[in-house]
Amino acid sequence: PSPMSADEFVAAHEQAGVMVLPGEQFYWASAAEPGYVRIALARGAEYFSDAVRAMLDVCGALNLTDRAPG
Repeated sequence: PSPMSADEFVAAHEQAGVMVLPGEQFYWASAAEPGYVRIALARGAEYFSDAVRAMLDVCGALNLTDRAPG
C-alpha cells in the first residue's frame, strides 16, 4: 500500500476527535522526513487511554495496524 501522509493521518484522527499534529512543524535543525506526527501527553490518564483506543480504531479502519515505519 502507498504511504499515508501525516496530513491525511491527522485528518482521519481529527474526525474521531483525537488531535495530533503533523511532525514536520517541530523540526527546526533540519528538514523533517514526511509521515511523522506529534502527540502531546499533557492530559490525565483517562484522556490518554480514551485517545489511544480511538487511535487504534482509526488505524484499524485505515488498515494501518500492520505497518511499521521505514
